Amino acid sequence: MAEIAVWIFCISFGIGTLLLLTYIIDGYGNDYMFAGFLYVVAATFVNTIALCVLLIHAYIYYEYRRSLLKWAALLLANVPIAILYMYIVFEILPHYGRF
Repeated sequence: MAEIAVWIFCISFGIGTLLLLTYIIDGYGNDYMFAGFLYVVAATFVNTIALCVLLIHAYIYYEYRRSLLKWAALLLANVPIAILYMYIVFEILPHYGRF
């Protein structure tokens, strides 16, 4: 399960960063805004399921609890990153224009 958590983290982070950079480079199109919104919804769903599975496994398999909770924390690291990206899109870019 740990490998899956790492893959989910990396894929979520990579796609989110790619969408942000595409949005910035290509001129703040509404298509990218909509795609980003859909991506955040889908990523939230997938990450929540993975987090729940990790927490259930941590409860069931006590001897692996520390390791499983570490991977759960890695998944939760995507939350502040997503918040930062949304802050950039909604607060910083409108005030400072194109790069």
